[in-house]
Amino acid sequence: MPSTLFVGRDVSSQSNSVFFIDQDGNNLIKKPFSVSNDITGADSIISDVISHANAINASCVKIGMEATSHYAWHLHLHLASSPDLAPFNPKFFVMNPGVVKGFKKAYTYLPKTDDFDARIIADCVRFGRVNPTPMPDFRYAALQRLTRFRYHLVQTISSEKSRALNLNISSSLHTRKIVLLATSLTQHLLLFLILLLLMSSLLCL
Repeated sequence: MPSTLFVGRDVSSQSNSVFFIDQDGNNLIKKPFSVSNDITGADSIISDVISHANAINASCVKIGMEATSHYAWHLHLHLASSPDLAPFNPKFFVMNPGVVKGFKKAYTYLPKTDDFDARIIADCVRFGRVNPTPMPDFRYAALQRLTRFRYHLVQTISSEKSRALNLNISSSLHTRKIVLLATSLTQHLLLFLILLLLMSSLLCL
């Protein structure tokens, strides 16, 4: 009878810890194993996923991982676009680390020596309280980072303007000059960011 393979992946800058369980929560390997966080490691994960999926006659593979910014999205893209995984109807779950941390509290006993977060992530997906994540679009990655940087920059400038207004300056003229300078700086930076966003959009076309 067809079943589902659940894969948990705990990411770091240099490596990925991986674990496999079936739909009944049974461990398919003794402990998590690590692969390098590069194309070679990603291909190794694909091979292991296919091997374990065939072993339990899985018709679907569900892969969970924590949202760790630039450490996670490239592997998500590589696995989601793999033609070798396509027959297993793969679904991906990129979860907030806070969700995994909260789910982990349900475990009364965890090994002290082994990194078991990959097992926790796989089990979190198996419980079904998380939603699948669509495949990331590489064309918009640069634009996404630019818009986030712009938001951060605007917030920082606004904070600095408020701080300048609250300074105990004896002369109101000095205060006015500071505000005008901050406003001018804001306008120039925003214009620069708009130009960058336009250039990025043109490159994505």
